[in-house]
Amino acid sequence: MSNSNFNLRNVFLVNALVDLIFALALLIGPETVLRLLRLSSDNPVIFMARLFGGSLVGLGLLAWFARDFADLKARDGAAISLFLMSVLAFIVTLLATVAGWLRVAGWPIVLIFLAFTLSYGYLQFVRRGE
Repeated sequence: MSNSNFNLRNVFLVNALVDLIFALALLIGPETVLRLLRLSSDNPVIFMARLFGGSLVGLGLLAWFARDFADLKARDGAAISLFLMSVLAFIVTLLATVAGWLRVAGWPIVLIFLAFTLSYGYLQFVRRGE
């Protein structure tokens, strides 16, 4: 393992923290998050926001536990799963932001998903073995 701070363990850790922070916000105060994104906050949208928040809890816990996986197959499986989720979330969020649905508030979310896409992609497919 390299002494570099840019390694899969640290990406898992940051991913877990980001996911769990967003999950908490979506589960506890979805109306506030939706208002910041300038999205409607009617009951079906609040339901979907909370459902997404619950999903983020699962993804955050996956990342949290994956940071200490000793089994390389399990670690690779977690990294590839989180990479694919990040790629898809990046594309969907980018399209929504470019279309004007999320306005300027969408760009930080786009950048977060892009950062995780590039991090997992680089560490998993370019610089293996971290």
